[in-house]
Amino acid sequence: MFSKKIAVLTALATMVGAFLVFGPMQGDQAFGGGEAITFGGSWLMAAPTLGVKMLETLVPMDHFNKRFVVQAQNLTPNYTFNGLFPADYLSQFNGEAVKIGPSTLEATMIAYSIKKATLVAQDFRDTIVLIWVLHATSKFTEDIQVFTGDAAVYLASADADGDLIPDEGAVPIVCIGPLEGTATRVPMMDPCGP
Repeated sequence: MFSKKIAVLTALATMVGAFLVFGPMQGDQAFGGGEAITFGGSWLMAAPTLGVKMLETLVPMDHFNKRFVVQAQNLTPNYTFNGLFPADYLSQFNGEAVKIGPSTLEATMIAYSIKKATLVAQDFRDTIVLIWVLHATSKFTEDIQVFTGDAAVYLASADADGDLIPDEGAVPIVCIGPLEGTATRVPMMDPCGP
């Protein structure tokens, strides 16, 4: 009886000790490297070759700094392809990023070109016109992110099962890329006034 209690207490102490040693590791430390890189935060992104500017936010999903929620808003969207598709706006990009190296994340995000409902046409709900799937790999230093990627654009009909993701085997109407650029962390700034 006494040895069972000791075994349970020893196992519990080992688990707590392991958490205290390994749990707080972030960034490069989780891969056995040196300094931790903080991926999370808000970033100002620019892909100059395509004229794309975005706001991106990375939020850690675990305390090991290995998985992130990604949200990005395109500030310069061409969601209709110069009027070719009848859309009124582009939704926010949402997705996940996974750490694939000491200072590298790989992300997949999805967004939608949407046509607003009109009472004249008796459309009572907004309609998805296009599905955008963005894939990117980003290499980080503390305050700079260098990214490469591409975007596949699908007609809404590529989602026959209605799960908001293009069906397996669906062919995009266009692939845009390579998307290349840099991002800088949104800095703390002085307030206006004295």
